[in-house]
Amino acid sequence: MSASMFDVALPLFRQALSGLQNVLDKGEAHARDAGRSPDSLLQARLCEDMQPLGFQVALALNHSADALRRMQGEQPEWRTAYETFDVARSEAADGLAFVRSIAPADLTGAEGREVVFKAPGVEQKFEALSFLTAVSLPNCYFHVVTAYAILRHLGVTIGKFDYLAMPPPRSWTGVGGTATRPGEP
Repeated sequence: MSASMFDVALPLFRQALSGLQNVLDKGEAHARDAGRSPDSLLQARLCEDMQPLGFQVALALNHSADALRRMQGEQPEWRTAYETFDVARSEAADGLAFVRSIAPADLTGAEGREVVFKAPGVEQKFEALSFLTAVSLPNCYFHVVTAYAILRHLGVTIGKFDYLAMPPPRSWTGVGGTATRPGEP
Protein backbone atom coordinates (compact mmCIF):
# COMPACT_ATOMS: atom_id res chain seq x y z
CA MET A 1 0.00 0.00 0.00
CA SER A 2 1.36 3.41 -0.91
CA ALA A 3 0.98 6.54 1.17
CA SER A 4 -0.93 9.49 -0.23
CA MET A 5 0.11 13.14 -0.04
CA PHE A 6 -2.50 13.52 2.68
CA ASP A 7 -1.04 10.60 4.66
CA VAL A 8 2.47 12.03 4.44
CA ALA A 9 1.84 15.75 4.86
CA LEU A 10 -1.08 16.25 7.22
CA PRO A 11 0.02 14.37 10.35
CA LEU A 12 3.49 15.91 10.16
CA PHE A 13 2.27 19.47 9.63
CA ARG A 14 -0.36 19.10 12.39
CA GLN A 15 2.27 17.87 14.81
CA ALA A 16 4.79 20.56 13.86
CA LEU A 17 2.30 23.42 14.18
CA SER A 18 0.87 21.99 17.43
CA GLY A 19 4.42 21.89 18.81
CA LEU A 20 4.99 25.46 17.64
CA GLN A 21 1.84 26.55 19.48
CA ASN A 22 3.01 24.73 22.62
CA VAL A 23 6.36 26.49 22.72
CA LEU A 24 4.83 29.87 21.86
CA ASP A 25 2.28 29.47 24.67
CA LYS A 26 5.05 28.68 27.13
CA GLY A 27 7.22 31.48 25.79
CA GLU A 28 4.41 33.96 26.33
CA ALA A 29 3.83 32.74 29.90
CA HIS A 30 7.58 32.91 30.60
CA ALA A 31 7.76 36.52 29.41
CA ARG A 32 4.68 37.59 31.39
CA ASP A 33 5.96 35.83 34.54
CA ALA A 34 9.20 37.80 34.15
CA GLY A 35 7.27 41.07 33.77
CA ARG A 36 8.23 41.44 30.10
CA SER A 37 6.16 41.94 27.02
CA PRO A 38 5.90 38.75 24.94
CA ASP A 39 6.58 40.97 21.90
CA SER A 40 10.18 41.26 23.08
CA LEU A 41 10.66 37.55 22.35
CA LEU A 42 10.06 38.01 18.63
CA GLN A 43 13.40 39.78 18.13
CA ALA A 44 15.39 37.14 20.02
CA ARG A 45 17.82 35.02 18.03
CA LEU A 46 20.39 32.34 18.76
CA CYS A 47 23.25 34.31 17.21
CA GLU A 48 23.73 37.57 15.39
CA ASP A 49 23.65 36.14 11.86
CA MET A 50 20.45 34.11 12.38
CA GLN A 51 16.92 35.32 11.89
CA PRO A 52 14.79 36.11 15.00
CA LEU A 53 11.85 34.22 16.46
CA GLY A 54 9.24 36.28 14.58
CA PHE A 55 10.86 35.20 11.30
CA GLN A 56 11.04 31.54 12.37
CA VAL A 57 7.30 31.47 13.12
CA ALA A 58 6.47 33.10 9.77
CA LEU A 59 8.64 30.68 7.80
CA ALA A 60 7.24 27.65 9.63
CA LEU A 61 3.82 28.74 8.34
CA ASN A 62 5.14 29.45 4.82
CA HIS A 63 6.42 25.88 4.68
CA SER A 64 3.37 24.14 6.19
CA ALA A 65 -0.08 25.67 5.80
CA ASP A 66 0.98 27.80 2.84
CA ALA A 67 2.76 24.83 1.24
CA LEU A 68 -0.58 23.00 1.29
CA ARG A 69 -2.22 26.03 -0.31
CA ARG A 70 0.42 25.93 -3.05
CA MET A 71 -0.25 22.24 -3.62
CA GLN A 72 -3.90 23.17 -4.15
CA GLY A 73 -2.97 25.71 -6.84
CA GLU A 74 -3.04 28.88 -4.73
CA GLN A 75 -0.18 31.36 -4.43
CA PRO A 76 -0.34 32.74 -0.85
CA GLU A 77 1.50 35.89 0.08
CA TRP A 78 4.98 35.23 1.48
CA ARG A 79 5.23 35.90 5.21
CA THR A 80 8.45 37.53 6.43
CA ALA A 81 8.22 38.08 10.20
CA TYR A 82 5.85 39.05 12.96
CA GLU A 83 6.19 42.17 15.03
CA THR A 84 3.64 41.36 17.74
CA PHE A 85 3.24 38.16 19.69
CA ASP A 86 -0.55 38.29 19.40
CA VAL A 87 -0.32 38.31 15.59
CA ALA A 88 2.28 35.51 15.58
CA ARG A 89 0.12 33.30 17.82
CA SER A 90 -3.04 34.11 15.87
CA GLU A 91 -1.37 33.30 12.54
CA ALA A 92 0.03 30.06 13.97
CA ALA A 93 -3.45 29.09 15.23
CA ASP A 94 -5.00 29.96 11.86
CA GLY A 95 -2.33 27.92 10.08
CA LEU A 96 -3.01 24.91 12.28
CA ALA A 97 -6.77 25.30 11.76
CA PHE A 98 -6.24 25.37 8.01
CA VAL A 99 -4.07 22.24 8.12
CA ARG A 100 -6.74 20.49 10.19
CA SER A 101 -9.40 21.50 7.64
CA ILE A 102 -7.71 19.68 4.75
CA ALA A 103 -9.57 16.55 3.67
CA PRO A 104 -7.97 13.65 1.81
CA ALA A 105 -9.88 14.64 -1.34
CA ASP A 106 -8.18 18.06 -1.27
CA LEU A 107 -4.86 16.39 -2.06
CA THR A 108 -6.03 13.40 -4.10
CA GLY A 109 -3.84 13.17 -7.19
CA ALA A 110 -1.71 16.12 -6.06
CA GLU A 111 1.60 14.23 -6.22
CA GLY A 112 2.33 15.26 -9.80
CA ARG A 113 0.72 18.71 -9.76
CA GLU A 114 2.99 21.60 -10.60
CA VAL A 115 3.76 23.82 -7.63
CA VAL A 116 5.29 27.23 -8.17
CA PHE A 117 7.33 28.18 -5.13
CA LYS A 118 7.74 31.96 -4.85
CA ALA A 119 9.74 33.63 -2.12
CA PRO A 120 11.73 36.87 -2.19
CA GLY A 121 14.29 36.44 -4.97
CA VAL A 122 13.16 32.88 -5.77
CA GLU A 123 10.71 31.33 -8.18
CA GLN A 124 10.99 27.61 -8.80
CA LYS A 125 8.68 24.94 -10.17
CA PHE A 126 8.33 21.51 -8.58
CA GLU A 127 6.12 18.48 -8.75
CA ALA A 128 4.06 18.59 -5.56
CA LEU A 129 5.54 15.43 -4.02
CA SER A 130 9.10 16.72 -4.55
CA PHE A 131 8.09 20.11 -3.18
CA LEU A 132 6.64 18.45 -0.08
CA THR A 133 9.57 16.15 0.64
CA ALA A 134 12.53 18.30 -0.47
CA VAL A 135 11.35 21.80 0.44
CA SER A 136 8.30 22.06 2.70
CA LEU A 137 8.80 19.37 5.33
CA PRO A 138 12.53 20.00 5.95
CA ASN A 139 12.02 23.77 6.09
CA CYS A 140 8.95 23.53 8.32
CA TYR A 141 10.86 21.40 10.82
CA PHE A 142 13.95 23.60 10.63
CA HIS A 143 11.98 26.74 11.50
CA VAL A 144 9.88 25.10 14.22
CA VAL A 145 12.93 23.60 15.93
CA THR A 146 14.78 26.92 15.60
CA ALA A 147 11.84 28.69 17.29
CA TYR A 148 12.02 26.05 20.04
CA ALA A 149 15.79 26.57 20.39
CA ILE A 150 15.46 30.36 20.63
CA LEU A 151 12.86 30.08 23.39
CA ARG A 152 14.85 27.41 25.21
CA HIS A 153 17.93 29.64 24.97
CA LEU A 154 15.91 32.41 26.63
CA GLY A 155 15.21 30.12 29.58
CA VAL A 156 11.68 29.06 28.71
CA THR A 157 10.92 25.76 30.42
CA ILE A 158 10.14 23.61 27.41
CA GLY A 159 11.30 20.19 26.38
CA LYS A 160 11.19 17.61 23.67
CA PHE A 161 7.58 16.63 24.27
CA ASP A 162 6.43 20.25 24.02
CA TYR A 163 8.08 20.40 20.59
CA LEU A 164 6.62 17.02 19.64
CA ALA A 165 3.17 18.08 20.89
CA MET A 166 2.62 14.86 22.74
CA PRO A 167 2.67 13.77 26.35
CA PRO A 168 5.74 11.81 27.41
CA PRO A 169 5.32 8.08 27.98
CA ARG A 170 4.42 7.34 31.59
CA SER A 171 7.84 5.81 32.14
CA TRP A 172 9.41 9.16 31.13
CA THR A 173 7.47 11.34 33.57
CA GLY A 174 9.53 14.38 34.44
CA VAL A 175 11.73 14.12 31.35
CA GLY A 176 11.76 16.81 28.69
CA GLY A 177 8.94 19.17 29.60
CA THR A 178 5.21 18.69 29.44
CA ALA A 179 2.97 18.85 26.42
CA THR A 180 -0.08 21.04 26.87
CA ARG A 181 -2.10 19.59 24.01
CA PRO A 182 -2.48 15.86 24.77
CA GLY A 183 -4.27 13.85 22.15
CA GLU A 184 -2.84 15.81 19.21
CA PRO A 185 -0.97 13.81 16.58
